[in-house]
Amino acid sequence: MSVTQFAMVEELAFLVKDNLPCKHLVLSMEEAFINFLQDDASSDGILELEPMNSYNRLLLHRLADIFGFAHESIGEGEDRHLVLQRCPETSVPSILVSDILWQCDEPQSLTVSRHILTREGTAPVMETKFPSFELSLQAREAAYLAARERIFTMDIGEIKNLLSISHELFLLWLVE
Repeated sequence: MSVTQFAMVEELAFLVKDNLPCKHLVLSMEEAFINFLQDDASSDGILELEPMNSYNRLLLHRLADIFGFAHESIGEGEDRHLVLQRCPETSVPSILVSDILWQCDEPQSLTVSRHILTREGTAPVMETKFPSFELSLQAREAAYLAARERIFTMDIGEIKNLLSISHELFLLWLVE
C-alpha cells in the first residue's frame, strides 16, 4: 500500500469517525466492495449504487479511489448515484477504513498507569480545611452584607464628583 493510499484511508476514517450514519455507510459499502471484488460472477465488473445525497456520494467516491475503481456520478437531482467499474488496478486494500476506525474506537490499554502529581509536603485535598465552612451561617451572612455594602454604596460626594467630570468631558467633546 502506498503512502498516498494509506493517507486516503486515514482521511476517510477521520471524516466519518464521529458521524454515525456516515460511518455506517462507509463501513457497509467497504464490505460490499470487498464482496463484489471477491465474487468472480459479478456482471461485467460494474456496480451501480442507489441514489444518495452529495456528501454520501463524496465519501463513496473517496472509498472507490481507495479500492481503485473507476467511478462517476450519473443522473440528476434525487436520482443521482454512483457507478463503479472494476479496473485492472482494482483490489482490496491492505488497510481498510474499518481497520483505522477499529484502532480509534479501541480503549486505551489497561496497563497504562495514571499518576496524580502532588507537591512534596502538601496536605491531601480531603484534609485541607476551608475557612468558609468554619464560620457560622450568621458570620457568613454578616461578611456578605459588609461586602455588598462596600461594593454598592457610594457617598453623595463621590457621585457628584463623577457627574461633574462626565459633564466636563461631554462639553469638551462638543467643542471639538
